[in-house]
Amino acid sequence: MQERNKLQQILLSAVGHSWPLFLVIIILFALGVFFGTLGVNALSAENVTLLTQAIDKFLANVPALHSNASSILQESLTDNLITWVVILLLGLTIIGIPAILFMVFMRGFTIGFSISFLAGHRAETGTLLALTAIVPHNLFLIPALFISSAAALSFALILLKRFFNTQIPVLPNFCGYLGIMLITAIAFSGAAVIETYVSPWLTRMASSLLTGGWSVPF
Repeated sequence: MQERNKLQQILLSAVGHSWPLFLVIIILFALGVFFGTLGVNALSAENVTLLTQAIDKFLANVPALHSNASSILQESLTDNLITWVVILLLGLTIIGIPAILFMVFMRGFTIGFSISFLAGHRAETGTLLALTAIVPHNLFLIPALFISSAAALSFALILLKRFFNTQIPVLPNFCGYLGIMLITAIAFSGAAVIETYVSPWLTRMASSLLTGGWSVPF
């Protein structure tokens, strides 16, 4: 019981002391989203055509998404856990600090680019796709990314400080770091489940709504 309370104190302390890192991460993510939306404007007409064709192909295959649930889950879970493992390992090295920040920026860029392209070039269809195929699982994935990145940056900075001051304890901070990362691993996995089962279901509903001739107010 005492060990559990001690672990909780370590976790709360780690989160409480990491709020400046959260701020940096949120700003970087927001910058990524901003530059992602700008990136859409830099696309050539040929690239726009290719992406539009890819969206049309995706919509055509929407009804078959449920039959590929196991393979989709495996792929999504693998991608998410690879991201989690990379963040975990980067947090164990001082040189991982810029790499973590770059990952956060690129995630924001990808999301900003995807939503901006869908909403800007496919109007109603693209907006529905953004709401159903992109938003649901990212409601879990983005907070998990923020928390895991902040924890990784915090521990990497502790290692950097210890390089100049060997009196700084590492083991208690490592326990807190590992505890936070294990919690975020659950969130990363949950995001994969939502992407596999919830997002395709919402996308099928949206696709049926569009092909059925319904008008959707925004």
